[in-house]
Amino acid sequence: MVTKKSEPWSMAISINTDSVHALAASLACEEVSHGFIDSTLNISVTGSSSSELRAKYNSTMRSIRAAVDVLDGVVV
Repeated sequence: MVTKKSEPWSMAISINTDSVHALAASLACEEVSHGFIDSTLNISVTGSSSSELRAKYNSTMRSIRAAVDVLDGVVV
């Protein structure tokens, strides 16, 4: 079955990281559901169309990338 462009779309993203809490916090302003188990961050993105899903995915990944860049710059 093929999902039409105008039908609801969803996707799941899993990220394995030692910074699971920091990456989860970076999603506070995103319209996504997320949770974590051990060192895996699980993100669920839904959109009312493929275009909306793509926009939410892009925004979510930009937030995660920004958090990773900040964490990479922090010296512990």
